Amino acid sequence: MLIFKLFALGFKRIACLVTRLLPLLICSPILATDQLDVLFSGSEIMDLRLEAPFSLIDSERDKEKRYDGTLSYVGAEGDRISIDANFEVRGNWRLAQDNCRYPQLWVDLKKNQTAGTLFENQNRLKLVVQCDRYKSYRDFLIKEQLAYELFSMFSGYHFDTRLFNVSYVEAGNAGASRTDLGFFIEHPSRLADQLQFKKEKRNSVLPIELNSLQANLVAIFSLMIGSTDYSLIQGPVGEACCHNSKLLKSQSGELFAFPYDFDNTGFVDASYAAGPSPNIGVRSSKERVYRGFCLHGETLDLALDIARSNRSTVAAAILDHPLLRENAKKKSFKFVNDFYEILENPEKIQKLIWDSCRNWNS
Repeated sequence: MLIFKLFALGFKRIACLVTRLLPLLICSPILATDQLDVLFSGSEIMDLRLEAPFSLIDSERDKEKRYDGTLSYVGAEGDRISIDANFEVRGNWRLAQDNCRYPQLWVDLKKNQTAGTLFENQNRLKLVVQCDRYKSYRDFLIKEQLAYELFSMFSGYHFDTRLFNVSYVEAGNAGASRTDLGFFIEHPSRLADQLQFKKEKRNSVLPIELNSLQANLVAIFSLMIGSTDYSLIQGPVGEACCHNSKLLKSQSGELFAFPYDFDNTGFVDASYAAGPSPNIGVRSSKERVYRGFCLHGETLDLALDIARSNRSTVAAAILDHPLLRENAKKKSFKFVNDFYEILENPEKIQKLIWDSCRNWNS
């Protein structure tokens, strides 16, 4: 019991050495909540103002272009704090105008201007932008950010996020603006520095190189939220591993997988999402498929225990969310609760998880 509670401490990171011979974790806390970067140490939803040529950004959607602008917010003393920034569009599916009215953004901050601000130690950040103005799209974004929080309940190794009320102000025309929810995602380089890990630069790795427990936690969590759009061992052509997950190498040489980008899941159930790959064998992200590896079986029971131990916490995070509309709460809770019913049924666990694990080349 103590083992998995240590590993899955929510909102705290744990550095662990996981032996392959025994399911024993030797852990020591290295980054408590009050040691996190200030941006991710709080949960207050603040107002953020971004000023840039957003009409141009939204129409061009050119990954090769950078657009000058500013990021600002009201500080604790009531003064407006402004930081010079560059903006770039990012992503693939959500970059297409047919799928999203507004593109996802990179926000590059002038690092010599961030000291003493909310964005101290931040340089380049992903901003998840609300795809469209409709209330349903607000729910999609809230649930996507909530997925990051849910995974932090499973594992201390996760990306931190922070929600904001973001005003996108057209440069030179302050009257042309919109305000929507958005959230920042911790950058892998900053996360690696804090954990004293290294970024994995290879395009592909072997499953045996992965930390077994973390890989299983990602697989079980992905089963919970209905995610099949990820890989822990293969990246896109010409890019570092992996797909919708980042690998960081611990000092012991093990690779830890950090999942991200949860909009194409049954939990978020975004109307614009691409849906599962035809190779997966299902038509909807609401159909669960286990994608864990058979060779990690020695820690699978432990990963399942971690998931079970968080059932009430996961439920509360959904049902008590202050921003999610009631209908979205009910649907999300039902989807997750169906997963937990599987975990209480040994026959279903055997069929859907143990008998469905993947070999190296699958």
